[in-house]
Amino acid sequence: MSGNSFLLDVGDVKGDNRFNGDIADVNTDYDNMVDDNMEDGDNFPGEENNTPHLSTNEAANSNLFCCDDMMDEDMDSDYQNEASEENDNELEDSESPHKRSQPTFHDASIRRAKRSALRTQADNSESFMVTEDRQEKKATRTGTRISGSFGRRNRRKTDTLPVVYSKVSAMLDSDDELMLSMREAGHTDRQIADRLEKEGRRKYDVKTISTRVTRIRFAQAEHTNELLAQGPTLNLYLTPIPQDLLLMKAYQLADLEIRYEIERARATRFKKVATFLHRISPEGSTPFSAQACRDRYLSLVAGTAIIPASQCDDPSARAAEQAARAATLAAELAAQKAAKEQEDTEKMAFRENVVRRQAELSLEKATRREEAERVRLEKVRRRIEKQEERAKKAAENKKNKATRKKKLDAEHAARVAREGVVESGKGNEKE
Repeated sequence: MSGNSFLLDVGDVKGDNRFNGDIADVNTDYDNMVDDNMEDGDNFPGEENNTPHLSTNEAANSNLFCCDDMMDEDMDSDYQNEASEENDNELEDSESPHKRSQPTFHDASIRRAKRSALRTQADNSESFMVTEDRQEKKATRTGTRISGSFGRRNRRKTDTLPVVYSKVSAMLDSDDELMLSMREAGHTDRQIADRLEKEGRRKYDVKTISTRVTRIRFAQAEHTNELLAQGPTLNLYLTPIPQDLLLMKAYQLADLEIRYEIERARATRFKKVATFLHRISPEGSTPFSAQACRDRYLSLVAGTAIIPASQCDDPSARAAEQAARAATLAAELAAQKAAKEQEDTEKMAFRENVVRRQAELSLEKATRREEAERVRLEKVRRRIEKQEERAKKAAENKKNKATRKKKLDAEHAARVAREGVVESGKGNEKE
């Protein structure tokens, strides 16, 4: 390790209070764990009960490191002036008897620093080597904020501008011209926003592209109105005849769309009529549909509507007419009912026929399946019988072979014995 180094003797440091202000910076994960598991009035393990605690005033007067001890070179000039003014105001407020001094550190930080110091056990016989590395370590990651800018993000040359929307006017800049040209070419809002961001232009949200295009077109139209109001000296129409033809064609298209909207609104007229009729009718009245309202209204306008019998000039004739009409309607209903019953009977018969045919097909299929299963079982039975017969013949052949071999062995042994006796007799004769 390069740099300066020196020996630190514990005897020289023991009893010295020069490190009281900087010892509060010493904090480990073990301190946080111990402090989280202890209450405010508890002592550290191994700490005596009579160990004095720092009071609030002592903590306020101690030279502890905090955010106010930032280096002056890390601040800009405006921030230094504001900090000096705030310090002067704090000094003036401290002289007031109504102000209370605030501690620089909380009690928890003081307890952690004191426990860290008490955890270190050393005597005069121990020494420590403190080294100082002159080579400063380079930061592996640069900051994303600009120093002295109150948190403003550091923007690179290839980054887009911050989201600051420009004012909409008829005088277009390059961003608005690109936006309008891409919209006229049929590009989507997402494609327009991505193109602006890719080229390093002003960044727009996707949801604001359509709104901005519409506002730009309105601004251009207002600007054209202002130019037309100034007089005919301005040469706005370079080709008036084609422009007028397009105007007439646009009028026809707009009139066609308006007529379509009117017809679509008229199609829902009698729905509204039925709704309002139900609202203004007395309670308990029969509700009518839109079709009933349409038919009654058209008959009233044409003069063919049937009025009640009580309001007719000849009530008896109207009653007879209504009775005949009721009989005709009853006959029509009876005929419709009979036709409906006949249709239902035919449907039921057809359904029963389908079910019966399906049952017959299912029975036939089951019969064929059973016959196929019986044939298969018969084949299996025959195959098993053949295998058993073959196995029986093999066992008999094996038994006969063993008997025959045994018989041959006995005959061979008897022949060998006879030959031995004959040879021995010949030997005796020779002797």
